[in-house]
Amino acid sequence: MRVGIFGGGPEAGPVIEELRAALEAAGHQVVDPAGDPELICVVGGDGTFLRAVRSLGYPEVPFVGLNTGHLGFFQELGPGDTHRLANALGRPPAAVEAYALVEASIAGQDRTCWAVNECVLKAGNGKTLHLRVKVGDTRLMRFAGDGFIVATPLGSTAYNCAAGGAILHPSLPALVVTPLAPLNTTAYRSLTQGFVVPHTLGVEFWVEPGTHAEPVLVADGEEHPVPKGVPVRFGRASYQVRFWRVDARETFWDRIRTRFLGDAGDW
Repeated sequence: MRVGIFGGGPEAGPVIEELRAALEAAGHQVVDPAGDPELICVVGGDGTFLRAVRSLGYPEVPFVGLNTGHLGFFQELGPGDTHRLANALGRPPAAVEAYALVEASIAGQDRTCWAVNECVLKAGNGKTLHLRVKVGDTRLMRFAGDGFIVATPLGSTAYNCAAGGAILHPSLPALVVTPLAPLNTTAYRSLTQGFVVPHTLGVEFWVEPGTHAEPVLVADGEEHPVPKGVPVRFGRASYQVRFWRVDARETFWDRIRTRFLGDAGDW
């Protein structure tokens, strides 16, 4: 198998070298991840994984991760699993899971942003953001606050979860929309809770022209300026990210438990 290795951080260097040797010893070919690999192995943390997907142009080939970071929600394996991975690649995967990305487009601009986790519309200068919010064809509300998170089900465990948003199972064809510090006054009656929309509807935000905020769209940590007075549309992208799973026994809820809650004990 042709395997590309993408890694980052000081902890990743020794693991990359060990993985390269293990792959070659098992008869696999280590290639440029931006070339023509059949599989891309990401060595690092969740940030490295997101950077790999974005910098490689959202490829169709699957990813597998060796975690050398902190949480490691995307990664199935640890730094000591290099030989286990190399040997597993000689067999069919336990599963290949495909998850949709969220897509954001700014009206009047020939540019589209994609994100594995989330897109965030916020003020880059710390001012209150004034928005008009539309879900599907329905004008939902005027909003004042810090902004909104629009997350994929897979990314609902990241910034969205930290902001109090719901966790969605990644098989659901939906987006979770979570407000950031919404104002709820006589001037602005904003929803203070997040909500879930089918991906077929989508969500639109207009930044009101009179706001003093300088709006910015952040897609998986990458910032893009947003002009005032034009709609920013969010929906499900046609791109998908694929995971090569070595062990199908670990479910999404297993990852929630082990990464966020620890050992549930014997009950």
